[in-house]
Amino acid sequence: MNSHVIEKRKFHHEIMSSSKEIGSLLSDNSTLLVKNNVFLRDQVQKYILTIPDSKIQNTIIKPMILDAVFRSEMLSGGAGILCLSMIAEFIDEYFKKINTGISLREVDREIENKVNHICKKISLSSRKFNRCDLDRIIKLTFDLDIQKEIVKTIIERAGVFSPISLDRSNKNKTSLYFSSGFKFKISPDSKFLSGKESWERSNVKCMVIDGFIESISEIHHLLEKISSENSSCIIFVRHLSDEVRSTLILNFKRGTLDLMPIEVGFDEKTLNILNDISICCDTDIISSHKGDTISGACRKEIPSIDKIIVTGSSVKIINESNRCAIDSQIKFLKQKINNHEEPDIVGLLKDRVSSLSSEDVKVSIGHDLLSYDRHTVEKFDKFFREIRGLIKYGVIYPENLSLSDVEKFLIDGYPYSSSSIYFSIKSAFSIIKSVISIEKAIIMK
Repeated sequence: MNSHVIEKRKFHHEIMSSSKEIGSLLSDNSTLLVKNNVFLRDQVQKYILTIPDSKIQNTIIKPMILDAVFRSEMLSGGAGILCLSMIAEFIDEYFKKINTGISLREVDREIENKVNHICKKISLSSRKFNRCDLDRIIKLTFDLDIQKEIVKTIIERAGVFSPISLDRSNKNKTSLYFSSGFKFKISPDSKFLSGKESWERSNVKCMVIDGFIESISEIHHLLEKISSENSSCIIFVRHLSDEVRSTLILNFKRGTLDLMPIEVGFDEKTLNILNDISICCDTDIISSHKGDTISGACRKEIPSIDKIIVTGSSVKIINESNRCAIDSQIKFLKQKINNHEEPDIVGLLKDRVSSLSSEDVKVSIGHDLLSYDRHTVEKFDKFFREIRGLIKYGVIYPENLSLSDVEKFLIDGYPYSSSSIYFSIKSAFSIIKSVISIEKAIIMK
């Protein structure tokens, strides 16, 4: 395969050209027809669909920029468009400085100082998100009363951290579907799925073990019981020994044992997960701290849960649980959230609250909404991506930030999450530092 080397001056010219094209795209508020009456107004999506005339831009520059945009958006909803805007603006600014003879080292130092200053101001200017902020972002995002009512219904019933899916329906009327289930972001050993997308069972025996199963003899009675009754079982446990895991996999593949073990590990993310799971399953935790033994627990009657769905990335528990116990646990966790200021700890606690909130939401958007606002799907998607960052990391209004370098990318009076501004800044300047330091680029023909 042949390659073509692009010299520094040519590459810089292409970068500047790309920056101007992005600037033009961002200033264009027109709607783009994608297909089948699907319209886009989101500038990031429009940039994705745009194909540059230049091969250098299409194969090198655009993928680099999109990587930064996607990373920032993944970290915080709403950061992607800010990141794209900052890249277009600051690439132009810093290339002009380099062209006037300022050294790369000086530019690097200036960028580092600017990023540190902005991040410090973000930290000082943000505050907790409240009901007034929620009302404001709903009012600014949606024009139709029915859109606002749908959002409020979802928040009241399922919260903002529950999984929400959106689709365009061929039906006239928009519908909301709520399905119960406690969802935990834990994964099984892939060998137990045997190449299938999920392991789904009803009336499943369940054990929650806060410990380490070292030998197969500890669960011998459980295995005999499952096999003789031809029943299904799920075990939540800290760890399995290699011997136990291998034996269970072998019997699972033979079809002689329908048992799914979920090893949750022991780190900051899963430290208290077994307690939450036991509440959802309405069963006691088997723990040596209470004097329990695994072998002894296996001799007793094993409780069952209504339904379990295990995928490669999550476990969903559907069970008629003790609502009072769940509400009490959620209240306890929310109190801890209010008493903590460390973002990492607050994030973990909110993830636990989300797992204990037992609703998945599907919004099937009909012609009743799309005929009045063809951007309805985009608006819902944008709202729920942004609201999670606002609640998790706090809110900033442009007028309170007092940063001219940042305020020009923000809409006055709009509530931004501190994380969306922070991650857009970090990602944008990271890509700028990368592209201005490139001496040569290689294109494969």
